[in-house]
Amino acid sequence: MDTQQSPQPTPILEIAWTRFAQLDAISSKRTKTHLRMRRLIATLGVLATLFAILSQGIPLESGLLGVVVRGLLILLPVLASGFAAYASAFYSNGDWLVSRAGAEEILKEIYAYRTILQNSSNRRAWLEKRLVEIQRSVYRGMNGELTMDAYKGQLPPHYNPEDPASDWGFHDITGDDYFRFRLEQQLNWHSDKVVKRQNERKRLQR
Repeated sequence: MDTQQSPQPTPILEIAWTRFAQLDAISSKRTKTHLRMRRLIATLGVLATLFAILSQGIPLESGLLGVVVRGLLILLPVLASGFAAYASAFYSNGDWLVSRAGAEEILKEIYAYRTILQNSSNRRAWLEKRLVEIQRSVYRGMNGELTMDAYKGQLPPHYNPEDPASDWGFHDITGDDYFRFRLEQQLNWHSDKVVKRQNERKRLQR
């Protein structure tokens, strides 16, 4: 089968890749912000504990140092509680997980369109229907608060023309192509994550 890039991308695939890119961007941005918030709260908690210990060894009449330490002892838990309340208010619905699930579901349907449905006469209507269903599911998962910024980057968002294992995204593909573009990349991504987590665990156990 010819898997060379065609001059004009299929419009329905452009729409699908755009929806995927939007949800992928939302999930990545919200995940990073959520993790930064959790690290900040944890850091403030550790610092509050540290100043609580230090305050026990500093006499009340120690002057400015004692005032600073006790002031931080009061301020840090207040800040940690404030950030925790903010995180609870704006990140409690797990919208980064919902958007990630939606992006991966769209990606699955894109590959189904380009592989097992490539000889189907109604595959465009099928993909349109699935996109509507997935977006509706994401909307419900976010409690009706789904907002997506316009995507202005390349499509597909992670395509690298210099990498032969990178998927252009707009042509029909064979089973071997599917393995190379989809499964092999997923396996490599998970393998890298496992190695990274193992290295982090070793550092923490030292």
